[in-house]
Amino acid sequence: MAKTLYFLVFLILLSIDGSGAITSAISAEAADSASVSKSITPPSNFCSGWALRAEKLHLVKDGLFNYIDGAAELFMEFGFNDLYVYEYGNGDDILTLEIYSMESSKSALGLYLMKCGKDLQLQGKESDEESLRYQIPIMKGSWFILINNSHGEKRLLPAMKALAGEVKKSLPDEKVLHVFETLPGESLVKNSELLFRGPCALQQIFIFGRGDVLKLQGKIFGCAGDYRGEDGSLYTRLIIPYNDKSAAVDACENLVSSLDSEITILSRSDRGFTFSDFEKKYGVVRLDGNKLDITVHLAKAPTL
Repeated sequence: MAKTLYFLVFLILLSIDGSGAITSAISAEAADSASVSKSITPPSNFCSGWALRAEKLHLVKDGLFNYIDGAAELFMEFGFNDLYVYEYGNGDDILTLEIYSMESSKSALGLYLMKCGKDLQLQGKESDEESLRYQIPIMKGSWFILINNSHGEKRLLPAMKALAGEVKKSLPDEKVLHVFETLPGESLVKNSELLFRGPCALQQIFIFGRGDVLKLQGKIFGCAGDYRGEDGSLYTRLIIPYNDKSAAVDACENLVSSLDSEITILSRSDRGFTFSDFEKKYGVVRLDGNKLDITVHLAKAPTL
C-alpha cells in the first residue's frame, strides 16, 4: 500500500482486536479543547530538572498551514479543530508537547494511522529507542499528541518517556469504538488498516485521479486494509459507505470520469468496472448497495 511515513516512531495507546474494534477514549470529544489540553499537560518536574515554560502557541484551522507547512492538508481533511503547543526546558534542552484536537475519535485515529503507517504494532508496545529519541506520538480519543525532541539527542529519551507517561495518565477513560467492521476479516493482514476521508489520504493508498474522485466531501470515512492472496501476493481492499445507493452510483460514475490517464478500464457493467494500472496490475470497483467495494494491486485481471 503506497503511502508516505511521516513519523519514524510511535507510542500507541489503543488496540485493535480481531473484530475490528478499536479501544479509544471519546469522553473528551465534547469538552472544551482549552480546558482539556491544560488538564492533560503535565506540570513542571515531571522529570527531575524539567520545567513547563509556557504555552508556546495556539492555532486554529488555517493557522496550521504556517506551522506544519506541507502536512496541514491531511490534518484538515481528517477534521482538525485546534492545536496547543507547550514548551518544556531543562537548561538549554527543550522538548515540545503538541496537542491536536480533532473532530472525533475517528478523525484522530485516521490521522494517527495515516501518519504512522501500517507497520504499527497496535498492542501498546514501543518502538526501539533509536527511533523514539526524535518523536513520540500518542493517540487517544479525539486527541493526537506529539512529544518532540527536534535534535534527537538520545540522552533526552528518559525525559521524553516520562513526559509521555504523564500525558497518558491524564487522558480520559477509554471506550470501544468500532470502525473497521466493514472490512472482511479473512486474509486481512494484521495492523494494515487505514481510514481516509478525502484525496490527501486516499492518494497515499492508491492514486485513482486528481481531486475528490470518490465524492467523500470531507464527510464520508472509507476504510482500507491489505490482504494476502492464496499465491502469497498482497492486494488492498477499500470499502466506502455512502448515505444511499444513488450516492454510491454517483460516486462510481464520477470515478470513471476522473480516472488517471494511466488507468485503463477493461470491462464495465451496472455492477462496476475492472481496470489495469500503470504498474501493470489490476483492480475492480464493485457497487454493493450503498457501498463501493474496491480492490487494487491485484496480480491477475479480476472479473465483476
